[in-house]
Amino acid sequence: QPETLVNIYETEGGRGFNPMSHPNIEDLRKGTTQVFSGIAASTFFPVPIEGGGTARIVMGEVVTGGAFALLGVEPLLGRAILPEDDIARGGHPVVMLSHGYWQRAFGADPHVVGRTLRLGRRDYTIIGVAPAHYRGALPPLTPAFYVPMAMANELMGVDMLSQRNSHSFFVKARLAPGVTRAAVIRDPAITAGIG
Repeated sequence: QPETLVNIYETEGGRGFNPMSHPNIEDLRKGTTQVFSGIAASTFFPVPIEGGGTARIVMGEVVTGGAFALLGVEPLLGRAILPEDDIARGGHPVVMLSHGYWQRAFGADPHVVGRTLRLGRRDYTIIGVAPAHYRGALPPLTPAFYVPMAMANELMGVDMLSQRNSHSFFVKARLAPGVTRAAVIRDPAITAGIG
């Protein structure tokens, strides 16, 4: 049902389409439960992956728990990142591989789920593989892997999650049943409570 998906941006003074900050996303989530049935956010970042005694930099994507379910994306193998993976900051070092990276780095091993991948300074447990058709939130930047949003600060080495002035997250939402795009644009609940 792609017609029920919308992109959400921040604007200042009615100008521009900007990514959102994580605190603003949380405010949006709490203040629009009658408007959206779910909200997903993500951002991209470079991270060193270690293997064979060397490290190389690849692009990763942090996603909110339940983002794949919201988008209707079913993993090819294993499971997707769930809401419970995205609660405790730094608490769930799990990773879902992109289809391309699974093929390149793991030789399309059908038994890859349960293995580990060293991201930064920590081992992450591989929980799944994305389907070939899914290329992330911004297809031109197809990431090598996806991790829970709660791991963002640890992987990026900066506090991305509590800074209201860190506008780095791309947001998608699914309209609640019976809600139209036109109604959302005019709904004051969209801006209610956002700092």
